[in-house]
Amino acid sequence: MYAYMSNRIVPEERARISIRTHAFNYGTCAFEGMKAFYLGKRSWNLYRVHDHANRLLETCKRIYIDPPVDHEQLVSIIERLVIKNGNPGDTYIRPMIYTSHEGLGLGRHSPAELAIYCMPVNKIKRREFTAMFSSTVRIPPKAVPSYGKITGMYINSYIAQRDVVERGGQIALLKDVNGYVTEAFGMNLCMIKKGRLVTSPVSVGVLDGITRRTLIELCRNDLGIKVEEKLYTPRSLYTADEVFLCGTGGGINSIVSVDGRRIGNGKGGKITKRLFEVYWKLIHAKNPRYDDWYHVISAK
Repeated sequence: MYAYMSNRIVPEERARISIRTHAFNYGTCAFEGMKAFYLGKRSWNLYRVHDHANRLLETCKRIYIDPPVDHEQLVSIIERLVIKNGNPGDTYIRPMIYTSHEGLGLGRHSPAELAIYCMPVNKIKRREFTAMFSSTVRIPPKAVPSYGKITGMYINSYIAQRDVVERGGQIALLKDVNGYVTEAFGMNLCMIKKGRLVTSPVSVGVLDGITRRTLIELCRNDLGIKVEEKLYTPRSLYTADEVFLCGTGGGINSIVSVDGRRIGNGKGGKITKRLFEVYWKLIHAKNPRYDDWYHVISAK
């Protein structure tokens, strides 16, 4: 595969940084996780690429990193890289804007560089998982901005997931410092209760996920499902009719039990399955109502 590094597209094995790089030492890197969904005939849908680009550049602003590219340049580079790789399938794309100074000095201002890698991935499918709450709490948004993706703060999710896996679980869920539910490790969390979609507000410290935004709009505009963004406790989650995870990487996946308590009938629920079906059409550019979310590119 090809990557983008040092202002050019290169074979991935040539995309390397120094062990002294500021971002490697201190986690000072803003990144995105996006996908190019394959449409056949050497065409891909860069789903909501402009929203991803906006979030990446806004994250840089919030952590005092000066991006080396603007919005249009970033999207253009992603387009060229996907076409250069030419993967005849779905492609995961990881753009990173990182502090590139080489040497010590945690608080010093550093120039920034853009690096991007791609990797082939399987088409998403809805899966079912069990989940447990970790003893690790979610980093408060006043400590580290939770709006976007910052490499250093993902140690929070890593510790939570390792904690749960060591105790025999599959997916770690995190509470905030006050005991309210936030999200899963690396994914947003939603529940269906009495026919409504309930999810934690961004203000509690959850990622402002692109897939989360998509599902909220689909529920409100297409499926006639009321949405509540509110604080709730694990006890409320235990008694949900359905619980699911969502994110660009995994799509939409059902949670069938939490802390050993069965959710609903112990299988993926009807609304979750319906959301997955509608989402599948969206990412493959098959719903003209949301044309502004599509960014279809083709190799000549």
